[in-house]
Amino acid sequence: MRVFLVVLVLIFNLQSWTKADDIRDFQIEGMSLYDSALEYFEPNELTILEDNYKSSEYSTATVYSSKFSTYESLQISFKTGDKKYKILDITGNSSIDYQSCISGLDKFDKEFSIMFSKAEKKRNNDYPHPADKSGETRITDIYWYLDFGDVIIVQCYNWNSKLGKANNWQDNMKINGVLGVHDITVHSYGQDKFVSVHVEIDADKTTAEAHDLAENVETQLMEGLNVAPTVHIDPVYPNNPMVTEVHTLLDDHWINDERITGYHDVRIVDTENHHVILFGIRVRPGLNKSQIIECCNEMKDSISGFPGYEVDIKVSHLYQY
Repeated sequence: MRVFLVVLVLIFNLQSWTKADDIRDFQIEGMSLYDSALEYFEPNELTILEDNYKSSEYSTATVYSSKFSTYESLQISFKTGDKKYKILDITGNSSIDYQSCISGLDKFDKEFSIMFSKAEKKRNNDYPHPADKSGETRITDIYWYLDFGDVIIVQCYNWNSKLGKANNWQDNMKINGVLGVHDITVHSYGQDKFVSVHVEIDADKTTAEAHDLAENVETQLMEGLNVAPTVHIDPVYPNNPMVTEVHTLLDDHWINDERITGYHDVRIVDTENHHVILFGIRVRPGLNKSQIIECCNEMKDSISGFPGYEVDIKVSHLYQY
């Protein structure tokens, strides 16, 4: 049984502190609240936005990195449109057994209650997740309410439920080296299911490394979902300055456009005979062909600041995710 341990603004550099005067003294993976996320990540690493946490005011990005020493992923929240990506909320995620998570929670309870002795504390034990009407999904958490509205939360989620399994929340299927996925297609033939998925990896990977990553993805899909997978490798250049600039332009102009549900696979073709900016988009169901063409033309106009480059946009089918 796998669950998420979610920690908001957790302390690792305990040293000899006995009191906490400023939440900015404490860190997750070396980061503190109110830092600029750009001190730690490239802008294109902050584009995998969580739809469930996105609003006109705030956005939340999920970041994976082999450099993380404690967590499998981080979720970083910032004001929508903030080009400095000032961190207003930071979450560390790890997958562990629910009971082991509870044991860890008890340890944090003792340490934090000493450090934040003046904070208001509230513990909630094994209560039903509000999104799961069956009551099977359970949560145990502790809140510490600090001055100036800052909050520290340590939470354990038990996703061993129908809801968790239906959404694949019982496992964290993170694979180092995978930068993004798109164009996911599921086919059913009788009781058998087949999945096709495009996986973005760094183009600097060797052929052998790319092959190993594809096999890792296939193994995770087979073991986690009991499907027969086909993995397509899409090489991208995440450290190309022009790719980063295109990502920034897309974020600035299209992140809140209701016609677009996501974009992916940003690439630059720069040869003697071809100069092309390529990327794919997903559009909202219900758009007709003329509306999609109009949207693509508007996107091309918004990326017109690269003289000599054509813009080629591929629109994913509505049955692809």
